[in-house]
Amino acid sequence: MSIGTYAGIPVKIHWSFSLTLVLIGFIAYSNQLTIPETLSLSLFLFCLFFCVVLHEYGHALMARRYGVPTYDIVLSPVGGVARLQRMPRQPIQEFNIAIAGPLVNVAIAIILAIILCFTPKESFLPSSLEVDILSSPAEFLSVVLLLNVILFLFNLIPAFPMDGGRILRAILAVKLDYLKATQWAARISKILCIGFVFYGIREEMTTLPFIGVFIFWMASQEEKMVREQYEREEQNKIAVHQGSE
Repeated sequence: MSIGTYAGIPVKIHWSFSLTLVLIGFIAYSNQLTIPETLSLSLFLFCLFFCVVLHEYGHALMARRYGVPTYDIVLSPVGGVARLQRMPRQPIQEFNIAIAGPLVNVAIAIILAIILCFTPKESFLPSSLEVDILSSPAEFLSVVLLLNVILFLFNLIPAFPMDGGRILRAILAVKLDYLKATQWAARISKILCIGFVFYGIREEMTTLPFIGVFIFWMASQEEKMVREQYEREEQNKIAVHQGSE
């Protein structure tokens, strides 16, 4: 479902996004939240996804500078994705596109920190992790600030499909060709994923192994996609060469 076009880029919501409403209801019921607290939680999730949209616009607008169009930005319960028409092969261009999203989160965090400087709050960090603190405007901003810092750090993990994986590939591509850079970045991604799985099992963190498996699969898909692109390009070169003889 489309929710509008901004800066020439359509923003869409995946059907699974409706599960967010279920999540709000579950949290409100489990924590016996009042109506104001439930509304504060809903507003918080709206702000979180708004920050995600801005993050994706960072990628999309930087890509536009290099002549790469963006099909759309799609929101789902697990985040968002800017669907670029292609990823530039030039390392500096891919690096700038990849880093632009996390830098948006840094900018948001800085703006919120400046605002919090003018409140009676003594710390930029939330006083607790309880849902009911969202009813306090200063605590609300603190939680949004913290989550933008987390988004920044999480996206810099050097593994596909996070921005850090693409940043790693861009750095490797300075010395290696694009395919080899992708293969090495994918291998590093998989090693990290195995670490996530074992650490999650040892520490009984049930979500971490699932995240590790998902990232492992995405790294494999990225490597497969780039390899198939190279194979098609080689076949086209052979066809053109044979046609010119």
